[in-house]
Amino acid sequence: KIKTVFPLLSQFMGEKTINQFKSSLLTEIDALFPVLMKKFSGELKTELRIDKVVEERINALGVKEIKDFIYSAAGNRIFLFKTICALTGFIAGILTLGILSIFNF
Repeated sequence: KIKTVFPLLSQFMGEKTINQFKSSLLTEIDALFPVLMKKFSGELKTELRIDKVVEERINALGVKEIKDFIYSAAGNRIFLFKTICALTGFIAGILTLGILSIFNF
């Protein structure tokens, strides 16, 4: 692609020189890319505080909106959990009454 991008260079350079140019360019890119990405990510990290953004968005929501979201996402599971807890409490109460009536306390 160097011949199509730089047609003037390709007129003065042979195939071997073009390949050397490509390899040196790729070596330079390999050396600079991590440095640039580290610098960019460091700047992005300081400029964009994800924890602050999430905190602001959560604070912007009302309690009713959060409750509606939770019930829409896990409403069936919450109902099932409440039912299991009620049945467990009922069975524990029956067992307690049974044990107390056996020992006449």
